[in-house]
Amino acid sequence: MIPFRLPDIGEGVTEAEIVKWLVREGEIVSQDQAVVEVQTDKAVVELPSPQEGRVCQLYGQENEIVKVGEALFYIDAAIQQEQENDRYSTLETDIQEPFPLSGQTSIQPLSKKILASPAVRKRARQLGIDLTLLKGSGPRGRVLQSDLERQLNATSSPLQFTQAEELHDIPISSSSLPNSFSQMIHPFETEIIPIPLTPIRKVISRRLLLSTTTKPHATHFDQLDVSGLVRWRERATQLNGSKISYTAILLKMISCVLKKYPIWNSHFDEEEQIIYQHSSIHIGVATDAPQGLLVPVIKDIGQKKLDDISIELQDLTTLARSGGLGVNQMTGSTFTISNAGVLGGEWATPIIQSPEIGILAIHPIRQIPIVNESGELAVGWRMNVSLSFDHRIVDGADAIRFTEALQNFTQEPSRMLFMLT
Repeated sequence: MIPFRLPDIGEGVTEAEIVKWLVREGEIVSQDQAVVEVQTDKAVVELPSPQEGRVCQLYGQENEIVKVGEALFYIDAAIQQEQENDRYSTLETDIQEPFPLSGQTSIQPLSKKILASPAVRKRARQLGIDLTLLKGSGPRGRVLQSDLERQLNATSSPLQFTQAEELHDIPISSSSLPNSFSQMIHPFETEIIPIPLTPIRKVISRRLLLSTTTKPHATHFDQLDVSGLVRWRERATQLNGSKISYTAILLKMISCVLKKYPIWNSHFDEEEQIIYQHSSIHIGVATDAPQGLLVPVIKDIGQKKLDDISIELQDLTTLARSGGLGVNQMTGSTFTISNAGVLGGEWATPIIQSPEIGILAIHPIRQIPIVNESGELAVGWRMNVSLSFDHRIVDGADAIRFTEALQNFTQEPSRMLFMLT
């Protein structure tokens, strides 16, 4: 049998979550046939069989985390069906079932190895369930999450009622409490619907929690005069015959700012305490997709023409919303923007993507009343921006210089010509 181990399928990927098994044990697969879907920190990826053969064993349940190098499944290219049946029969006769006691859960013999994934073992410890008391319903007696739930439902009801009775014995006057709290001490009156996290939401949860707990976030808010940007875009539309999105223009302007202040185009290695400054500029664009927040990356943006950036941005956005992004299209960003202009909102506190040191939220371009240089009331085009940064690497003054530089480009977009290489 040949083990198929979780490969390194992207930069920095050390583990993946099993989303869905596409085959069953004993099934014959062809070479390059998709066997399993896994979710990395970047995308959902189908892993193919390395050769034709029979899938002998699947390791891991759906929603279980596996690390790079761990076996996912075994495939046998030569064994005959009869031999395989004999092998499984031998396994079954070697493991003797214990004599069930009347009215009690069957007890596994001490010599029998308990088959359970790390996630199931951890959950069992949290619930206080002894795995030796369970008879697993999975392949070869493997204990599954569903077995834990059944055991919990079978044993927890008397304790829950006892605790509820003790709660009702506490002399608390509900009339002196808010209605919401009064309802909280009667937990059985409200139906609770558990909603499991989707695979991509689990990834988002892990990454954002890591960022907020390891980086000292600070956010600088500013309002930019974008009157020059609006006029420039109108002239460009007349000359080209087609509109270029504001986001594409702003991406080019931001790449110019990153070129001027390269400290923002860096990664920080916390273990080594080293800042790695990148010569190329790769900007991630946070995109609201049906399956969750995705961040496709426009690479080498400093070397690309505005028309090319606009086309690539549109293509990546379409792929993100249809679920067609690949791992390479969501890795390698050196800075990230979050375009909130479509949805609205005045300000935000965006969370930095590790190991980057900054993220810029762009808000809607609006006409608002202003006082012009002559002291007269007028109407002007303005855009709010929210720049979150890692305060270990850059300071508030650096953030102000960043948005001031961007302001210079939005007031006079022709400045970009002097930054092009």
